[in-house]
Amino acid sequence: MSKRVTPAETDSKSMASIFDIATMGAGSEQSSDAATPNWTPEQAAAIAERDHDLYVTAAAGSGKTAVLTERVVQLVTKRGKDDAAGELASLERLLVITFTRKAAREMRERIEKRLRRALDEEPDSAEARAALDAMPRSNIMTLDAFNDRLVRRHFHRAGVAPDVRIADEDEERELIAQATDRTFEELARNDGERGREFAGLIATAGGAGGSVLENVASRVELIRSWMGSLEDPEAWLEQSRGLLDRTLAAGSFEEMPESELTVEALAASLVDLAQALDDIGRRAEARFGGEAIESTAAAKLWSAEPARMRDHAERLRAAG
Repeated sequence: MSKRVTPAETDSKSMASIFDIATMGAGSEQSSDAATPNWTPEQAAAIAERDHDLYVTAAAGSGKTAVLTERVVQLVTKRGKDDAAGELASLERLLVITFTRKAAREMRERIEKRLRRALDEEPDSAEARAALDAMPRSNIMTLDAFNDRLVRRHFHRAGVAPDVRIADEDEERELIAQATDRTFEELARNDGERGREFAGLIATAGGAGGSVLENVASRVELIRSWMGSLEDPEAWLEQSRGLLDRTLAAGSFEEMPESELTVEALAASLVDLAQALDDIGRRAEARFGGEAIESTAAAKLWSAEPARMRDHAERLRAAG
């Protein structure tokens, strides 16, 4: 069970705490390299909380990397208020997961730099020295790298070869290209419905440069990459198929599943354009004077078109 709390509400060991540092806004990114970081109350609480599950919600620029860096360093060098006599966390027993190699490398560098600063501040700190010595054995890595290490250690239980490894980007591209070519060849030889659908796809596919098959393969890879970023790619694919089927079966624009969204997007664009023309007109008058531009064609556009655009947007929304 979890709840959203403030630092004063985190005494219970049986509940998870959630600190929302996403609302601090852009420009609040802290640097963990600073001698005395100016932590916000939410950041400080996320760093210091111990002994129970902790969730931190954070937007870009809210300081999450600096907060996580400081939290890791304090876990391995400072005891909490309730565990003064207990053992500190060992760095090699912490698992710090990121989504990209770049982020993992940055996190590792930040933690090491912060530990070195801690040792500079307290040269006799056995905890900071031990954590620095453990850096080569630390588990600061991508999810893929962690899975790779887990499978390598237990390859006999996973049913794979002991030298299994993650393909690099070039190998991955080559494997995907080979799989795509084989799939296209199988579909081209298929005499059934799937073969006819593939032939129709090839017949209607186009693109700027390259062969038709290359253009189709490029689109397939674009969709595959997008699906790989989704939490439930199969559900997204099923939903997309359903939208396409309803679109093809629609007898008019109004019956299309995305018609209302399309109309609203068009109406919003008209309103935005009207506002932009108003702004241009005001700036032109301020710079050149109203009399100087009053008789120009542009002045007529600025004075008449915004109202017409807003009126059309209202009629579009009313009709929808």
